[in-house]
Amino acid sequence: MSRNNLILIIFVALVLLVIGGSILSIEWEKVEVETGLTSDASKQPLLAAQLLLKQYNASLEKLERSNSDDFYLNEKLSLATNSTLVMDEGALNEYPGIDKAILRWLKSGGHLVYILSPRRNQLILDNNSLMLESLTVLDSETPARRHSFVVPAAANVNIKNDQQNFDIYLTHQFTFDNCPGTAIKAHESELALICEVPVAQGHITYLPSIDLIATSNLHRLDHGQFLLWLLGNNEYMFYLPSTISTNWIVSLLNWSWQIILLVVIFFVGWIWHLAMRLGLPSEPHSSSKNIFSAHIEAVGNFMVEHNHHQSLKAALVKDLDSIMEKRIANYKHLSVQEQAQQLSSITKKHSQTIEQLLSEELPVDSEERLQYIKLFKELRNSL
Repeated sequence: MSRNNLILIIFVALVLLVIGGSILSIEWEKVEVETGLTSDASKQPLLAAQLLLKQYNASLEKLERSNSDDFYLNEKLSLATNSTLVMDEGALNEYPGIDKAILRWLKSGGHLVYILSPRRNQLILDNNSLMLESLTVLDSETPARRHSFVVPAAANVNIKNDQQNFDIYLTHQFTFDNCPGTAIKAHESELALICEVPVAQGHITYLPSIDLIATSNLHRLDHGQFLLWLLGNNEYMFYLPSTISTNWIVSLLNWSWQIILLVVIFFVGWIWHLAMRLGLPSEPHSSSKNIFSAHIEAVGNFMVEHNHHQSLKAALVKDLDSIMEKRIANYKHLSVQEQAQQLSSITKKHSQTIEQLLSEELPVDSEERLQYIKLFKELRNSL
């Protein structure tokens, strides 16, 4: 082994030792970075809530409309009284008579979490037996919106009792007033965001939104503790969503039928305006082309018979010159070849054909004369 190779091997070994020592001396720290929801979590809004309750030997089950006979049959609710039912109030329109069935279940000891629907004004949901007469739902003057999954949210509600004290961020577009039970208010506000009302042996918890315990928000603040607070001493939690959306046309009409009517009138007027500008539709006469051809032929024959065929040619050329004079000054003083080139550049027709039209005499034969005049007409129309 040569001396140079030995030095190179020793140098590489020293470099590897330094790199290895540096790597071993680094103190590695595991950092979790929130990047968004997984595919399963995005498809199941309450997946995180299910996993959390499972750790506390409780369960969360979504009630499907296809299996409604399992929990609502013959106007009776078959859920256990030691359970919590989280219900979107829009479901009241999808299960006729279920409000009365839930009320009977409540009086037997059930717990209902009544979630206000963002479409409640459109669905007209105030007149149901679960919405107490004294309780008033108001549109919030300063609604709390959803935040991005990775953006932290500041608490706007504090829940405090003998055993618990925690902060949450509750999104809302409605608030409660005249709560006949326990009202939990937002920070620095006199309007309640949560209202709890006892009903016989059970009780109702009114919430303006379910976003609080959704998978995208359960990681914020003490939202997990809030979910356990809703569950209370029960072992089962059920979620009854609203799965039917109103037809978009009906939604627009409910929103403002006057605006829809004005839009329709505008489009009808616009179409009428275009129709009046274009004029009434008319069908061209099928024999108009033949009549024109016959007229040209008759005029040509008359002028030829009376030795005025050159006057016809001069009239055609004069008509062409009057048009070209407006575009090119001194057009009439150009040679026939130059005139043909100018016409060719404008009409894109062959210059030799144009030159023949300008220089040749008017044909004596009626068919040739008619074709000659047609070529002149095409040349003029192309200008």
